[in-house]
Amino acid sequence: MKTVVICPKAKGNTFTVCSYAARKTGADLKILSRDTDLNLSDYDGIIFGSGVYAGKLHKSLSVLLGTLKKDAVKPGCRLYLFLTWFGRGHSDSDAFREAGHILSENGLLLEPDTASCFGAGFGFIRTGHPDEADLRNMLTWVKRIMTQQSAAVSDDGLPFITHIDDFVYPPAPIHTIRDTARGIILKDGRIALMHVVGTDKFGVRDHWETPGGGIETGETPEEALHREIQEELGCTIDNIRPIGRISNDYNLIGRCDRASFFLAEAGDFSTPHYTDEEKTLFKNVDWIPASEIVSRYENYSVTAPDGTKTGVGNCGRIIHRRDLIMIKRALDMIHC
Repeated sequence: MKTVVICPKAKGNTFTVCSYAARKTGADLKILSRDTDLNLSDYDGIIFGSGVYAGKLHKSLSVLLGTLKKDAVKPGCRLYLFLTWFGRGHSDSDAFREAGHILSENGLLLEPDTASCFGAGFGFIRTGHPDEADLRNMLTWVKRIMTQQSAAVSDDGLPFITHIDDFVYPPAPIHTIRDTARGIILKDGRIALMHVVGTDKFGVRDHWETPGGGIETGETPEEALHREIQEELGCTIDNIRPIGRISNDYNLIGRCDRASFFLAEAGDFSTPHYTDEEKTLFKNVDWIPASEIVSRYENYSVTAPDGTKTGVGNCGRIIHRRDLIMIKRALDMIHC
């Protein structure tokens, strides 16, 4: 795993922290005021550092974030931000929000795992900062996110496939990330899909969705898959094969879902166990012939009370696009 720490200039509070963190962890260090080579395409993690100026980022960092394009970073690369600030008011949260908004405009995501420490003021505010305790705390944060990124890259060998921008709802900052595990589950030539029907914050829901759900703390994606399939389909799984990772945004709730997809075969069946929310939305499990699943997904429609045919609804459109990408890859694996 390769990590780079980016600092606006080679002096001041932020440089003290950036250079210390890079030196102690072996990360690369780039200084915007002097380094002309900002090729970031080989990095798995990028850590931006900035001071806070009346709730704003350092100008050179704002410019970099505004010009950074999705194709300029490695697929699956995670972007982080830490701040040195005076510790007054809400200027740090304003600066974090600014960075997240700038990146989201270009289809990039700022990780919600951010950090900040005190910086020296104008000779009388926070004198002596960042001190040894500040540096230790920031180093702990950098080491932790590097460890997490390393695990995310290597824990199951899943390649990153693509990111799907929210093409339904108006653009909005993404402030939450949810990691999930999902399965293309086979039995007797059929694939299991959850039939979601109901109404929630997204409005009317009537669509299919591959079974799966959130990865809990301490779980690997494959462990989460076993648990989720047992809960939703009521069955064990075996012959598990990785397909890949895919991410998609939900602008309405400011969330990005990062899904690890696997192909597996259903084993022994028992009773599924749904949460209260799932009980209100899951109509049933549909087992669709693998040979028909793509055409039926693409032609899915809902009959309205007046008899007219409608699409799958706002949320369903996003989910169907995500699922179809991974289902087609699964079909290639099983030669359907």
